[in-house]
Amino acid sequence: LPKIEKVTLEEALSSAVDRHARISSTEVRTGFRNIDWSAPAALKTVAYRVVQEALSNALRHAGGSGQTVLAVRTATRLRIIVSDSGPGFPDSAVAEKDFGLGLTGMLQRVLAADGDLRIRSVKGKWTCVKVTLPLDLPT
Repeated sequence: LPKIEKVTLEEALSSAVDRHARISSTEVRTGFRNIDWSAPAALKTVAYRVVQEALSNALRHAGGSGQTVLAVRTATRLRIIVSDSGPGFPDSAVAEKDFGLGLTGMLQRVLAADGDLRIRSVKGKWTCVKVTLPLDLPT
């Protein structure tokens, strides 16, 4: 992500969404609030990779159905929610953290940034990845 230092967080996330939509020929709805600022490069990188991987999973496992990316900045945190309306997976997989390499890598990246990752899924209905990151990641 060589240009990530020169763009706002909103531009970085929009780039991840646009690239995914173009490559996959799927629609992704977005909702961004209060993220048009020059966030630290480390935060933009983690956020970009989270969106990239979560959308990739939505395409792989849900056929890209009902993909949505929401991002909101509060006073101290960035919250990202990526969801789809695909087939979901059993609650036991979430409870046991029975993840593939992509979700495992995402979880490790988020935890290394002192963030939190939660996954909710209803089999046959939807999956939602919620990530919360501190705003003060070092550059």
